[in-house]
Amino acid sequence: MGYAGSLSRVYGLEHFIEAARLVRHEQIIFVLAGGGGHERFLYKQAADLPNVYFVGWVPKPELCAFLRQMNITYAGLLDLPSFNIGSDSTKIFEYMKAERPVVHAHGAKTSVIRKAGCGIHVPPENPKAIADAVLRLRSISEGERRKMEKKGLEYLEKHRTYNVLAGKWMELLNS
Repeated sequence: MGYAGSLSRVYGLEHFIEAARLVRHEQIIFVLAGGGGHERFLYKQAADLPNVYFVGWVPKPELCAFLRQMNITYAGLLDLPSFNIGSDSTKIFEYMKAERPVVHAHGAKTSVIRKAGCGIHVPPENPKAIADAVLRLRSISEGERRKMEKKGLEYLEKHRTYNVLAGKWMELLNS
């Protein structure tokens, strides 16, 4: 289970770590790559957890290869009204590009993960829901997981390439 990005309060990473606590006897490793203002707090929170590792920043050119080492990825946001209107963090697109299923802890009903079918959407700030999603993804067959991973990349190619986005901007500007 991996997270890559800023170790900032806004991403609800304390709930990610509490999910690691809930499954600590399941031989599931939680890896956090990044740094930031919430880092010391998260280190303290995870100090007694043998299944949580902090690996520092991963350089952008190495990020996709790093993410492909994870079986599952995590993206979350705090349960704030401003995030519930459809805000998706850019890390989700990196996870989709790396073809990894995403546990998405987010309050918006229009999650790109739901649209793409490339992971499990769970309520924000809910460690049990995160842990349950990880266990569910771990239990699916390799074939099912591979289909989910492909859906993420297919969604990106269909909806999020520069050409597609530029075309949408041109439509908007010409209307």
